[in-house]
Amino acid sequence: MGCNISIHAPYSPLKSAAKVTPVPEKRESLTNSLSTKNSADKTLNQLFLEKQSNELSPDRRTYLSKASEEISQYPEGREDNRPCDVFWHNVVYSDMKNLVRSANSKVNKFPGMTELAKKISLTHAISSMQHLFPTEYSFYPKSWFLPAHFSDFQKFCKNKVEQQQKQGVKIDMWFIVKPDEGAQGNGIYLISNPDQIQNPHQKQLVQEYIADPFLMSDHLKFDFRVYGLIKSINPLSIYVAREGMARFCTEKYSKPDASNFENLYAHLTNYSLNKGNESYVHSYSLEDQSKGSKRLLSTVFHQLESRGLKTKKLWHEIKMILIKTVLAMLPEIMLHYEHHFYDLNGPQCFQIMGFDIMISSDGTPILLEVNAAPSMTIGERLYIIFYTTMTFSTKWTYFCGLHARLKILSIL
Repeated sequence: MGCNISIHAPYSPLKSAAKVTPVPEKRESLTNSLSTKNSADKTLNQLFLEKQSNELSPDRRTYLSKASEEISQYPEGREDNRPCDVFWHNVVYSDMKNLVRSANSKVNKFPGMTELAKKISLTHAISSMQHLFPTEYSFYPKSWFLPAHFSDFQKFCKNKVEQQQKQGVKIDMWFIVKPDEGAQGNGIYLISNPDQIQNPHQKQLVQEYIADPFLMSDHLKFDFRVYGLIKSINPLSIYVAREGMARFCTEKYSKPDASNFENLYAHLTNYSLNKGNESYVHSYSLEDQSKGSKRLLSTVFHQLESRGLKTKKLWHEIKMILIKTVLAMLPEIMLHYEHHFYDLNGPQCFQIMGFDIMISSDGTPILLEVNAAPSMTIGERLYIIFYTTMTFSTKWTYFCGLHARLKILSIL
């Protein structure tokens, strides 16, 4: 049996109504479901191709299911002035309480989340928890935000040098500098001492650089984009998507030194940077993505497992990082929500977040950044399999990927 859902999605390129099919309420991960249903002699890529072929019907629906839901979209709002069930926006409006007037509506953004996910705000939140629970929050690199902590950063580097001199050793120290407002790799660079900071008065973050990442046979540095859904904050409810993506550098990695630290193609995994390199490997098919510069998370987990990494343990640790990170951000999220809706019963907010995770050489996951508006594109022809497998744990959260799926239907 289907149900009607109305969505307010400004500037949507879609038609006012479209039919899609929901993802089943319970579903095993793509890799697991493939391995149990197919013979062991088939490669993972062959299984991907078979699964894609089986799941796409002639009328180009994204996923086959028993039930269907009719979705009506109102980019300019409903003519009868009734509130929509879901408000899906690209930005957080400052007058959200005037736009969303029903406590029964759901909004895909939390007030203030864009600011809270910025590098310095995130570091503030995690640093507070590191002081209280240093072991539990050791997954985030040591960080300084400038200009406030510039003298602390200088003192740290000086003490490290003096300590090495006493011990008679010389170990290179490397740090990564990130502008607070930066995105897509813009303005990021590596340094080995405070004197190399281009503008110490600029609002920016300095972090210890992860110089020993886990590498596979291609010797390309990579990180994961893991998607989490904050379903609600009171009570706190978080879901982690079973599928995500992995982003690879386009030149072989070696530890930074004076000769290579400016080669960002080897040190930064950002897609916007690496796509400009002639060595970037595009994924035009599911077979391509197993060696592409962007790969499905399940593909890379399979590759890691073949190299002896305990992926079940890794996945558990990654999920715990997501949970602890949201817990660190929670007080500010709640304050922003109360500030916006202090004088009325506000709507139920939810938000899809992107968590960038790197794996160190010993298999330990490390949080790099959090993105409040993450990209969910794998490759030119890989959006179908990605959106159909990036499912959360309950049918209620299905509509969080709905806007993206409808967009796919309009393209196919």
